[in-house]
Amino acid sequence: HIPMEKTDELVGTPAFASLNSHLGLELSRWDDLEALAYMLLFLCNGSLPWLVSPGDRRRLLPSAIHKLKAAFISGSHPEMPTELLTFLSYARSLSFVQKPNYEHL
Repeated sequence: HIPMEKTDELVGTPAFASLNSHLGLELSRWDDLEALAYMLLFLCNGSLPWLVSPGDRRRLLPSAIHKLKAAFISGSHPEMPTELLTFLSYARSLSFVQKPNYEHL
């Protein structure tokens, strides 16, 4: 596996990028799973707490999106599908070099 390094750049779209990407860290398989979880939550719910309404000219900075995502992960969200929140929690619990249990997922 590649070594964990600081890259100082955000990789991906801020709304769907993993927390590590917001921090400018080297990305791993679990970052892909975290980003996938955000996409699935968006598709199921039609929105994410850190997205502004379409047509709204305001844009959140990546640092603000990171803070909202971190708070989201530790919060309770009865309006979101439990299975996807479990998926997100699992992705965030993996270590940098740990291979995800794809069969479980």
